[in-house]
Amino acid sequence: MKPLLPPALRPGDRIGIAAPGGPIRLAHLDLGMAYLAGRGYSPVPAPHLRSRHGYLAGTDLERRRDLNGFLADGDLKAIWFAR
Repeated sequence: MKPLLPPALRPGDRIGIAAPGGPIRLAHLDLGMAYLAGRGYSPVPAPHLRSRHGYLAGTDLERRRDLNGFLADGDLKAIWFAR
């Protein structure tokens, strides 16, 4: 069976950046977002990307809303997890 592959990303494509698990390191996030922008992509941070709730990257509701919002956004070409 041939694997199903998504189309390749192109410069200008919007990429959602979410943290559905543990909290992210802000310095690494900034470097990663700058890298994506430098490659010509348009990184879109989730509304609660920088949140922290105990050992998680925000409350369950925040993380769920971020991910579901990205899944419903037909203009995003990819969703990357910041961790």
